[in-house]
Amino acid sequence: MTDSKKMKIIFPETEDPRVTDAIAIINSADFCDACTIEDLEGAATTDALAQHYLDKRIARGKTITFDEAKEKMSSRLYRAATLVDMGYADASIAGSISPSEEIIRAGIQAVGIAEGVEIVSSWFLMEYEDRAIAFADCGVVQNPTVTQLAEIAIATAANYERYTSNVPRIAMLSYSTHGSGGGDAVAKVRAATAIVQEKITVACGRGEEMGTWLLDGEIQFDAAFDPGVAHIKTPDGPLNGAANVFVFPDLSSGNIAYKIAERMGGATAIGPLIQGTRKPFMDLSRGCKVADIVKMAKIVANVHD
Repeated sequence: MTDSKKMKIIFPETEDPRVTDAIAIINSADFCDACTIEDLEGAATTDALAQHYLDKRIARGKTITFDEAKEKMSSRLYRAATLVDMGYADASIAGSISPSEEIIRAGIQAVGIAEGVEIVSSWFLMEYEDRAIAFADCGVVQNPTVTQLAEIAIATAANYERYTSNVPRIAMLSYSTHGSGGGDAVAKVRAATAIVQEKITVACGRGEEMGTWLLDGEIQFDAAFDPGVAHIKTPDGPLNGAANVFVFPDLSSGNIAYKIAERMGGATAIGPLIQGTRKPFMDLSRGCKVADIVKMAKIVANVHD
């Protein structure tokens, strides 16, 4: 329903001055159309939004009344998500004052999961002065299964490539490198790596872009990140200590790692970038800065600095 080539991104949390400041910067830069709930008030009535949400939930086999759907529309998150789903906006960015769990729930229920996706997950774009890398999943999936871990890796690599134009070099992280350790956690990463590798091999045979991706796992972070360590631990490995997509085995390790990289390592962490919803419904860290919000909008609009 949007009539401009520029992406329209809705920011529901305008009670946060960081958000309003970011909207002003975004609209001044003119790379997308940043709007608020109030800007779209005339697009659809509360009843129309509630009916759309009701129909969507019933179609998924959920038991819900119109009054319950209308109550959901009192939430700015659900209202924004429904406006996105109905096409009045192309994406939503929130989370500066709302917990990630609320953002993700609204996105899944009101926007929906993309076709063919098993699980909604997230990734962080970690920016340093000389390069940008991806960390996943650091914000959503607590303990992914083998197939979920493989899906997280593929989704993150694809999104990283889309934004940076760099060929993904994927490290499936573990406390073990090529059998140096054992246990169920190592076996899970090894099995997920095999699934990703099979898909890369098939894509390569078809001449598809994914076929150019590089992958190693299970692998420890130092072997994936440091060329000197890689020479010792994985002398014949494909990454050579130059991984740019780091896939963590669980949420605990990923969340801890990105915060260490940000606070002690000097990285700028943009995210969590939610992946797997039918349309973009992004989450911000509650500790975000105005510049982080602007950067998130650029990522959603696929604008390269």
